[in-house]
Amino acid sequence: SELTREEIFRDIRILLAEDDHINRTLALAILEKAQLNVSLATNGLEAVDEFSHRPYDLILMDIQMPEMDGYGATRAIREKEKATGRHTPIIAMTAHAIKGDREKCLDAGMDDYITKPINPHELYTIIENHLLYRVLVTDGHQMSLNLAGRIFTEIGWQATLAENSSQCVSECKNSSFDLIIVDILTADINLEEITSIMAEKALETGKKTHIAALSSVVDTDVY
Repeated sequence: SELTREEIFRDIRILLAEDDHINRTLALAILEKAQLNVSLATNGLEAVDEFSHRPYDLILMDIQMPEMDGYGATRAIREKEKATGRHTPIIAMTAHAIKGDREKCLDAGMDDYITKPINPHELYTIIENHLLYRVLVTDGHQMSLNLAGRIFTEIGWQATLAENSSQCVSECKNSSFDLIIVDILTADINLEEITSIMAEKALETGKKTHIAALSSVVDTDVY
């Protein structure tokens, strides 16, 4: 069966960077209600310092803060991650939904965006999306595709299924994945294009995607 929210959030450490007392108190109450372990930072410099001293599974980053804003703090954290190769999801928090804000957040190295006042359901969903591993499976055989989807869902992964090359490429362009599994016998599959798309995304986000090519036919001449 699928993992429950309690199982997903168990032992998860979150860093909440927010300078406004009311917004910080509200966000903390929402997070603690889900039994998440939360540490606090009141500005960008504190957030970077906290990140330097202990690992976090996810960071909630207010955009407008004194000392160092959320954009600067995110860039500093991404620089530190270059030494370890790790990518910590950073979710931007802003009080204003202005056109272009999302793009600005992503350009700074953030992974997602949520507006204030925070909606608990929306926040929990965003956290789940970034804590769960995401896999894209492409297979021209519906039975195999459904089986793969069930297997990954049962172990707590988010599984996206694609029946053909065009669906696979579309998903690659629109979403990020931790793992892509491709049956190379799927009609018109283009591994080179898929690899190129994910390589470009890795340069932008610092998050690498593993790609596994599978075949249901064994060529004995290879062995």
